[in-house]
Amino acid sequence: MNSASVAAIKEALNDIEHERCLIFGSQARGTASAGSDYDIIVVTRRALSHTDRFRISATMRKRLAKQHIDADSLVRSQGKIDDFSELRGSVVRNAMREAVTI
Repeated sequence: MNSASVAAIKEALNDIEHERCLIFGSQARGTASAGSDYDIIVVTRRALSHTDRFRISATMRKRLAKQHIDADSLVRSQGKIDDFSELRGSVVRNAMREAVTI
């Protein structure tokens, strides 16, 4: 994981209400190549509407794109993380096995 990219991700979250931010995928595993994107889960304290989750995700992508950082982001409440972390086939379950908190 590139420290400048991690700093940019944290900065992109500055005015977004969140509990924590997780990186998963090749960046978290340390197997990223030069063209690898960042897979991000933004964890919120409370459940948000689909519209609000989409807005946050789009905002993150735009802010990071300005920094030339390719990223995919999920926005989930801690409750949803808990619900899906044991569900087979869930992206959240797989992500939580390797996630790194930044």
